[in-house]
Amino acid sequence: MQQQGRVYSLDSLRAVAALTVLLGHIELVKSNLGLPSLSHIPFYDQAGHNGVLLFFVISGYIITRLLLDEQLRTGDVSIRRFYMRRILRIWPLYFFILISTMLIYSYKPGWTTGILCFTILANVAHALDQGWLVSPQIWSIGAEEQFYLFWPSLVKYLKKHLALVLILVITGYTTLPYLLRFILDFSGWANAKNLRFIDVFFYGTKFNLLAMGGLLAYCQHQDYRFLLWFHQGRFSLIFVILPFALWFSGWHPPYLADVVLGILFAMMLANVTVNHYPAFNNKVMDYLGKVSYGIYMFHWVVITFLVTMLSAQLKINYIPWNAALCILSVLFTVLIASVSYYTMESYFLYLKRKFESRAGASGK
Repeated sequence: MQQQGRVYSLDSLRAVAALTVLLGHIELVKSNLGLPSLSHIPFYDQAGHNGVLLFFVISGYIITRLLLDEQLRTGDVSIRRFYMRRILRIWPLYFFILISTMLIYSYKPGWTTGILCFTILANVAHALDQGWLVSPQIWSIGAEEQFYLFWPSLVKYLKKHLALVLILVITGYTTLPYLLRFILDFSGWANAKNLRFIDVFFYGTKFNLLAMGGLLAYCQHQDYRFLLWFHQGRFSLIFVILPFALWFSGWHPPYLADVVLGILFAMMLANVTVNHYPAFNNKVMDYLGKVSYGIYMFHWVVITFLVTMLSAQLKINYIPWNAALCILSVLFTVLIASVSYYTMESYFLYLKRKFESRAGASGK
């Protein structure tokens, strides 16, 4: 079920990821404000992080698939057009969040925070403990934008060796934090500040998971037969059930757990992009996936407002008030994300279409 390159099963997965991040951050905001929370429960403790991991795998898959499709249609990849499409899709809402939260909260970030976040290096700011406090989730946008800086050039110039490049990115980037820790230990620079930066940066900036999504897209584009394992017969359902089972169980041993989840998420995408499961192909989930960028960008502001308004009731930790908080957070976030999508975002999406690739274009 596709339309204009949109894979609806992926929209549903994006909706699951966005809503899971939202629910996890409800408990995080409550905990940050000293209110009773469920953040100690494994699912809530890792909900937001694991949701972002799924976003990364999906993003790597979609971007690589679009680039490969463009190369197939036009014989080339236009890097200029690619950057314009990414800028028009990501930047308007990103900068709107930065500016609007400064006005709403009278927030005055420090110079380090301001410079890094306004130059799309929010993940670096986050790793330096200089994140955007009134909307800290924006760090993941920085990670994705940095991946996009070099990715179209690799697809354009190294397509024949792309599978090898992707495998090297996955393995090299996965081992890089351990290598950096070894170098710091060996050189005597392994102080708490440097080690914390490495841990926080690599915990969040998952170029290896983006590359996993890209590797799946490449394998599908080449029609590799081993992909049949992931979407034929009832046994293939394990590739859908297992990642969700680990995700919602709160399973999270050390750093490599993210790599394992990324591999499982890629296997899940290999399944759901071929099989049309009702749970991943319905109008509600498709719609939530369509506005998922807005859900992700607005949810922290909505949650903070509602938790502050209901703080007296939430101190009692009465179940109905917590349920009301969850329902209102979802409803208001989806409402604001919808308004954003059909007003500001739609305008820039219209401009973005002018930079879509055309068959026969030179791509320069």
